[in-house]
Amino acid sequence: MTRSAEFSPAWASPPGETVRQLAAKKNLRSDDLAQAVGLPPEDLTQLFNGELPITAARAKGLAGVVGASVRFWLAREAQYRRDVQALQDDSRQWVSSLPFADMARYGWLKTATSTGEKLRHALEFFEVSTVDEWRDNWLSDRAGLTAYRTSPVFTAQSASVAAWLRQGELAAAELSVGTWSRECFERLLPSLKSLTRVREPAEFIPQLQEQCAACGVAVVIVRAPKGCPASGATRVKNGKAILQLSVRYLRDDSFWFTFFHEAGHLVLH
Repeated sequence: MTRSAEFSPAWASPPGETVRQLAAKKNLRSDDLAQAVGLPPEDLTQLFNGELPITAARAKGLAGVVGASVRFWLAREAQYRRDVQALQDDSRQWVSSLPFADMARYGWLKTATSTGEKLRHALEFFEVSTVDEWRDNWLSDRAGLTAYRTSPVFTAQSASVAAWLRQGELAAAELSVGTWSRECFERLLPSLKSLTRVREPAEFIPQLQEQCAACGVAVVIVRAPKGCPASGATRVKNGKAILQLSVRYLRDDSFWFTFFHEAGHLVLH
C-alpha cells in the first residue's frame, strides 16, 4: 500500500494562555487581573483554559493591565473559537470515516452512539491522543504503510485499512512469537506446502501459526471491515514480523495464494 498525507499539526491555543504569560511577566497579582476582567479570582482558571470567552469588556480590561489592544484580544478570541470549531469538525469527519459499526460488531472497540464516545474509543483503539497523531502514525510519508494486495473491485479507504492493520497488531501482540529471522522463515516455507492439503482451517491454521512463530512471524487472521480492500499485509515491528490475512473470499486456494504472496514480501523485501 502506498499512501501519504501531508501532516499539519493542529491545535487550539486559548487566548487565556497568552494572558497568563503576560501577567506573569508583569508580576501582576491574580486579584488585580481578576478585577480588571470583572471576574472572581477563582474563575481566572476558566479564562486561562478557554472555558470563559474574552468579551469586549474583558478585552478592554486586559488591554489596560497586561497590554496589547482591545482589537488584539478580540481577534485572538475569535481565532481560538475558529480553531476549536475546526478541530471538532476534523474529529467528526475522522470518526465518520472509520468503519465504526464493523469495528464494534467485531469486538475491536466498544459500541458508542455519540460522536464524543466514538472519538474517545477510536483514539484508545489506535493508542493516540489526537487525530493529527493518528495521521502522523498512519498516513504520513514516514509512517511507511504496508504494501498489500487489493481487488480492483474495491476502493481503498485509508481509515478502514488503518483500522484493519491496527487490529492485526493487537492480535499479533497476543501470540507468543520469537525474533524475526528471514533465513529461518525462508527455510520453513517449502515445508508449509504440506499444510495446503489439510482441509479444515481449525486444524491447519494453528499449525501454521505455531511453525511461523518459531521464525518470528505472527500469522494473524483479521476480518476486513467495510471499506478495507486488503487481502493481506506484512510488516516488521519491534523485532517481530506480522503476516496478516483477511480471508476475504473464504476459499482455501485464495487463503494459501495470499499467504505465500505475503510471505514472499517478507523474504524478498
